[in-house]
Amino acid sequence: MTEHRRLSVIPRPAEATRSVLARVDDRDSLLIKGEAGIDLSYECGACGAPLVYGVRPGQLQSLVLQCNKCGAYNETLE
Repeated sequence: MTEHRRLSVIPRPAEATRSVLARVDDRDSLLIKGEAGIDLSYECGACGAPLVYGVRPGQLQSLVLQCNKCGAYNETLE
Protein backbone atom coordinates (compact mmCIF):
# COMPACT_ATOMS: atom_id res chain seq x y z
CA MET A 1 0.00 0.00 0.00
CA THR A 2 1.26 3.45 -0.82
CA GLU A 3 -1.41 5.51 0.97
CA HIS A 4 -2.57 4.87 4.53
CA ARG A 5 -5.48 6.64 6.19
CA ARG A 6 -6.17 6.43 9.90
CA LEU A 7 -9.84 6.24 10.81
CA SER A 8 -11.53 8.17 13.62
CA VAL A 9 -12.10 6.25 16.84
CA ILE A 10 -15.59 6.65 18.30
CA PRO A 11 -17.32 5.35 21.44
CA ARG A 12 -19.16 2.06 21.10
CA PRO A 13 -22.49 2.79 19.38
CA ALA A 14 -25.61 2.31 21.50
CA GLU A 15 -27.46 -0.97 20.86
CA ALA A 16 -29.66 -1.02 17.75
CA THR A 17 -28.50 2.42 16.56
CA ARG A 18 -25.84 1.44 14.00
CA SER A 19 -24.50 -1.63 12.30
CA VAL A 20 -20.94 -2.58 13.23
CA LEU A 21 -18.67 -4.60 10.94
CA ALA A 22 -16.40 -6.91 12.94
CA ARG A 23 -14.42 -10.11 12.40
CA VAL A 24 -15.60 -13.25 14.13
CA ASP A 25 -12.18 -14.90 14.19
CA ASP A 26 -8.70 -13.74 15.12
CA ARG A 27 -6.76 -14.58 11.95
CA ASP A 28 -6.09 -10.94 11.08
CA SER A 29 -7.63 -7.50 11.34
CA LEU A 30 -8.78 -7.02 7.74
CA LEU A 31 -12.55 -6.48 7.39
CA ILE A 32 -12.91 -5.47 3.73
CA LYS A 33 -10.71 -6.40 0.79
CA GLY A 34 -11.46 -4.50 -2.40
CA GLU A 35 -9.94 -4.32 -5.85
CA ALA A 36 -6.36 -5.14 -6.74
CA GLY A 37 -4.41 -2.13 -7.93
CA ILE A 38 -5.94 0.39 -5.52
CA ASP A 39 -3.10 1.29 -3.19
CA LEU A 40 -5.12 2.74 -0.32
CA SER A 41 -5.61 1.23 3.11
CA TYR A 42 -7.74 2.37 6.04
CA GLU A 43 -6.29 1.66 9.47
CA CYS A 44 -7.55 1.57 13.03
CA GLY A 45 -7.26 5.01 14.59
CA ALA A 46 -6.18 3.47 17.90
CA CYS A 47 -3.62 0.79 17.03
CA GLY A 48 -2.93 1.22 13.29
CA ALA A 49 -4.05 -2.29 12.28
CA PRO A 50 -5.25 -2.48 8.66
CA LEU A 51 -9.05 -2.75 8.47
CA VAL A 52 -9.76 -2.09 4.77
CA TYR A 53 -7.70 -2.07 1.61
CA GLY A 54 -8.28 -1.80 -2.09
CA VAL A 55 -11.32 0.50 -1.78
CA ARG A 56 -11.54 3.81 -3.61
CA PRO A 57 -11.98 7.06 -1.67
CA GLY A 58 -15.66 7.82 -1.21
CA GLN A 59 -16.82 4.19 -1.28
CA LEU A 60 -16.93 3.88 2.50
CA GLN A 61 -19.43 6.25 4.02
CA SER A 62 -20.48 6.36 7.65
CA LEU A 63 -19.57 2.76 8.49
CA VAL A 64 -18.50 1.57 11.93
CA LEU A 65 -15.63 -0.93 11.86
CA GLN A 66 -14.52 -2.72 15.03
CA CYS A 67 -10.82 -3.50 15.13
CA ASN A 68 -10.09 -7.17 15.77
CA LYS A 69 -6.71 -6.34 17.31
CA CYS A 70 -7.60 -3.73 19.94
CA GLY A 71 -11.41 -3.64 19.93
CA ALA A 72 -11.67 0.07 19.06
CA TYR A 73 -14.68 1.29 17.09
CA ASN A 74 -13.69 3.24 13.98
CA GLU A 75 -15.89 5.38 11.76
CA THR A 76 -15.47 6.07 8.08
CA LEU A 77 -16.51 9.61 7.28
CA GLU A 78 -16.00 10.23 3.59
